[in-house]
Amino acid sequence: MTIAIVSAMHEELAAVLALMPDEHKQVVAGREFFVGHLHGHDVVAVLSRIGKVAAATTATVLIERFAVKRIVFTGVAGGLGAGVNVGDVVVADSFVQHDLDASPIFPKYEVPL
Repeated sequence: MTIAIVSAMHEELAAVLALMPDEHKQVVAGREFFVGHLHGHDVVAVLSRIGKVAAATTATVLIERFAVKRIVFTGVAGGLGAGVNVGDVVVADSFVQHDLDASPIFPKYEVPL
């Protein structure tokens, strides 16, 4: 099973690539995908760049071209909140659609999935 690790910033991707000694680069759809292994797992690491559209197009290529089964987004998520330290794992239990009002199709701030 291949796992994708997606970063929005160069510094985040560099930290992942430092842990992948056997990675090799493949360029697809204008993005550099780094294929290799991380702790015994098949991994594809990529810089999506910032934003939902960039993340969505990158995820599409990962699924279509590399047949990934899991996608992990890694990085600083825009900053650190109170009580969160570098190295902590943060898992969301809810989502807020802050930049799109899809009502009346969906309730306000609901993420249409």
